[in-house]
Amino acid sequence: MPTMSDTQQTPAPDSEAAAATPVAEGETTLAAAADTPQRLQVGIIGAPHGIRGGMRVRLVTDFPERLPAITQVYLGEEEKPRRLRSLSIGGENSAVINVAGLASRDEAGEYRGQPLYIDIRDAKPLDEDEYYWHQLIDMTVVTPEGETLGVLRSIMQTGANDVYIVTQPDGKDLLLPAIRDVVLEIDVPNKRMVAKPLEFA
Repeated sequence: MPTMSDTQQTPAPDSEAAAATPVAEGETTLAAAADTPQRLQVGIIGAPHGIRGGMRVRLVTDFPERLPAITQVYLGEEEKPRRLRSLSIGGENSAVINVAGLASRDEAGEYRGQPLYIDIRDAKPLDEDEYYWHQLIDMTVVTPEGETLGVLRSIMQTGANDVYIVTQPDGKDLLLPAIRDVVLEIDVPNKRMVAKPLEFA
């Protein structure tokens, strides 16, 4: 059960954060709670590239191969999308983009450090047992016996697999590795996860 990571957009900041349960993917940052997003974050805009409005982007999506087929993107918190004129994947987790409306280094530089979003309708369809982060955040987590462990508040990627950070009733955090032996069931419609922490195994 992978946990994808294209990061979700919170109304003001998934990355397109998509992923399935155990077996993680995505950013190396924590995902913030949010309702179903209209956009997913796929990158963070970096330095200008060239003199005609190009921008370097650090990608935070698990599916960079699909980005060249996308026709529009959102820069930062702009409400209207911009036409994606070109996108070239560079080294690992990097790309260069050109969008409509930017024609100089100075204009491109104004967006440095801001997130790059795509419309959620352009997100990659997930396989069975795969979930976007925004589908998991705020889930109630219980043991197989029905004991409440807490609420899944954020997700952290460690390289081998995602780690679900669950806030327990006493306010302490419980870390659950997103692996099949720990995460036993995910019920998205009812926002409920059944898990068996390693110390309970």
